[in-house]
Amino acid sequence: MMFYIWLKALHVVSVTAWGGCIVGSTMAIACQSSTTAQPANKTMYLQLHLWTKRVTSPTTFVVWLSGVGLALAAGDYSQRWVVAKMGAMLVLTAIQAVLAGDLANLVSGRVPSGLFKHRYFAMWSILLLWLIVCLTVFRGSMV
Repeated sequence: MMFYIWLKALHVVSVTAWGGCIVGSTMAIACQSSTTAQPANKTMYLQLHLWTKRVTSPTTFVVWLSGVGLALAAGDYSQRWVVAKMGAMLVLTAIQAVLAGDLANLVSGRVPSGLFKHRYFAMWSILLLWLIVCLTVFRGSMV
């Protein structure tokens, strides 16, 4: 039982850090970029890229590993709220992957096409994180 509690704590901390990294990086790029301009602040992009490589990407692994471990340990893996939560996590993971690729392009001096999409990535990230929290909190009342 103690292992489950520690795993849950690790999961909550890693999800909080991961979600903050995704939303923060997305907002920073959206505020600094336009569809036609050259990178506005290459130093900022380099720092965001390093943060993504050193913190956000490893945290993604911890979030998935601890989340699957929690679902298996509790026997919740077949419930609809867990499946919906994993679907939202897949979309967030895809957003994070696109974000990491765009940051790598910006650091190397290439302007990725469609940087305007980061405005929408921030909005969708916040909505999906909110959905995940709601699914987790209200899971007992889910049918």
